[in-house]
Amino acid sequence: MAALDWAFVLGSLAFLGFQAAAFVLPDRNGAIPAFITAMLIAYGLHVVVKIRATLAAVAPWFEEVHQGGLELLLSTPLNPSWLREGHGVATRHSIVAHRYILTAFNLILYFSIFDDDLDIKGSGIRIVFLSIFLGGIASLWADLPAITHAGFLHVLRLRKLGNVVVRTLLPILLPPWLSALAIFIAATYHFTERDVAPWFITLHLCHLGIAWITARRANQILSQNLRPLALHFLDGGKTVPPTAPAFAPPRT
Repeated sequence: MAALDWAFVLGSLAFLGFQAAAFVLPDRNGAIPAFITAMLIAYGLHVVVKIRATLAAVAPWFEEVHQGGLELLLSTPLNPSWLREGHGVATRHSIVAHRYILTAFNLILYFSIFDDDLDIKGSGIRIVFLSIFLGGIASLWADLPAITHAGFLHVLRLRKLGNVVVRTLLPILLPPWLSALAIFIAATYHFTERDVAPWFITLHLCHLGIAWITARRANQILSQNLRPLALHFLDGGKTVPPTAPAFAPPRT
C-alpha cells in the first residue's frame, strides 16, 4: 500500500510537470508530446488508485477469513452486513483524496484541449477527449461499489489473495484497456473523429454499466446469503448451499 501511495505521489508530480510543459512550450511540436504524456500518466494514476482501493477492500477481509475472524463473527449475534457496510465506508474514505485529485487532473486535461498549440479544433475529437476525461471521473465513483461488494464476495469464493485481486479488478480495468485498444486501432486505420466519437461514448457507458451490474449482483448475493456462503466457505465447500446458482465452490 505504501508503494502505491508513493507511486501516486510521484505520478502526480510527473503529471503536473508535463502538463505545465504543455502550456509553457511555445509550439505544438513540444506541447503535443507533453500533453499526451500527461494524459498517459493520468491514466496510470487511475489504475494505481483502483488497485489501491481493491487492496484496501479485500486484504483486511481476506486476513480475517483465513485467520478465523469470520468464524468468530458468525458465532456472535452481530449482523455481518453491518461490518460489511462499515468496511465499505472505510474503503471509500481511504481513497477520498485520491479521487478528488484525479478529478482535478481530468478537468485540467479537458480544459487543455482548448489550447491552440495542441491544434484540437474539431468537434469530433473534442467529444472523444470529453468522453475519456468525464468517463474517467465517473468511473472513480462507479467502480468503488463494484470493488467493495465484488471483492468481499470473491474473498468468500477464492483462497488466494492474488486471485481475489485479479477477479475483482477484471471488470474494472478491462473496459478501459479495451478503450485504449480502440484508440490504437482508430489511429492505425485513420478513422475520422466523427466515426470514433460514438464508439468512445459507448465504451465508457458500457464500462459504467458493467461496474453497476457487478456491484448490484454482488451486493444482492451478499445481502441475501452472506452467512450461508461464509459457512459454505469455512467447511471447504462440503455442505450444499441453499441457493446453488448464487454460489461457487471455493477454489485452490
